[in-house]
Amino acid sequence: MPGYRCGSFRPLPDNDALRARLAQVCITAENKVAGAHTGGLDQTASLRSKPGQALVVDFRDFSIDPIHLNLQKHGLSFLVVDTNTPHALAHNGFATRRAASESCAKALGLTYLRDALPEDLSCAHHDEREAKEWRLELVDSSVNRSLTALEEREGPATFPRGWVRHAFHDMTLVGRASYLLKRADELGYRAFEETGRIFTESFISMRDELRVSRPEIDAAVETCLAHGALGARIVGGGFGGAVMALVKTSRLEETAQAIAQAYAEHGYAEPRFLPMVAGFPADYDWLSENFR
Repeated sequence: MPGYRCGSFRPLPDNDALRARLAQVCITAENKVAGAHTGGLDQTASLRSKPGQALVVDFRDFSIDPIHLNLQKHGLSFLVVDTNTPHALAHNGFATRRAASESCAKALGLTYLRDALPEDLSCAHHDEREAKEWRLELVDSSVNRSLTALEEREGPATFPRGWVRHAFHDMTLVGRASYLLKRADELGYRAFEETGRIFTESFISMRDELRVSRPEIDAAVETCLAHGALGARIVGGGFGGAVMALVKTSRLEETAQAIAQAYAEHGYAEPRFLPMVAGFPADYDWLSENFR
């Protein structure tokens, strides 16, 4: 929300350097004023998004790499499921999970845990099976190395191994997904099929390793997959919030109806459905009309 509010005060120029600085101000506001130690994904997306493009963000320096994303060509859409559940990052485990990764980076003598992995995570010369085997082996060896360094420095870890394993795992998934989407014109539909499976692999890691899911989230993901979604995952840091699924456009309504029915049967709050496209960043005219 700080990113959107920032765009509502006055018109912002089409200047990415300025928008990047504003995103940093918004991150500081959330961390120090709101008490939510967030990483900057929401603020960066709100202020620096590009129409029709996905953004790969390197959170070491907040550089962005836009990727053209033509879902319509392949009959695909993103469906966001607002599970209508609380999303209180400041009052549950987000900060402790982030601190676990930061402590491992420090034990390795690094500023960022990302630097413990190879710079190129694309697995460009591997097929899907080989790429998955490679990244899982890399993840496990990286976790072992970081926890060993932490134990030598501070003693045994006081947090679950899975917290750090997810951090390494998700970074490898981003590397592979970025590669696939950049080559979507060449690879065609199978680039999105593998990307969908990466979404689901990320969700399983968030559920089982990072432990930030909840029954409403699980039900939304499971229902999406049962109705033909290529993949689905939690949006953001978990503990409630939303699910994003990559679905066939022809099955959008069917999928939404199935989720609504599943929620009703479980007695969950009524979900909301938001078909999503990659659009413009925070804009004064639209925000001043809708947020005042």
